[in-house]
Amino acid sequence: MIDWRQEQKKHRLVTPKGSIVCDKMIIATNGYTGKTLHSLVKNSHFPVMPSVIVTHPLSAKERESIGMKGGLMVMNTRALKYYYRLLPDGRLLFGGQGAIKGKNADRQAYSNALLGALIATFPQLNNNSVAYFGVVG
Repeated sequence: MIDWRQEQKKHRLVTPKGSIVCDKMIIATNGYTGKTLHSLVKNSHFPVMPSVIVTHPLSAKERESIGMKGGLMVMNTRALKYYYRLLPDGRLLFGGQGAIKGKNADRQAYSNALLGALIATFPQLNNNSVAYFGVVG
């Protein structure tokens, strides 16, 4: 991208091979995005630190009851996304939205919220305790 500017109520993106005009822009970046993306989005974005919990190893019966097989990863498309996968040792890794600021990342509230989402997704795991909670990134 060479330039991004607003023209009336539209956005114009200029590239080496031409330009495009659109009504709305969506910017999707990863965890290494700098603090300033562009002056048009200054102060209108915020980081979200993903957190994960990992269960103790699931029994064969528990794995069967939740329909998880090794090698699969699942992610929902709800407003607050969760993703999960079965680890090679039979533990379930379950991740989702965590803190907005790093200094708050290890607060118990985020672990509890993620555990609540895990149990809402897989009620049959209500008795499986969490072996690990951490922040990704």
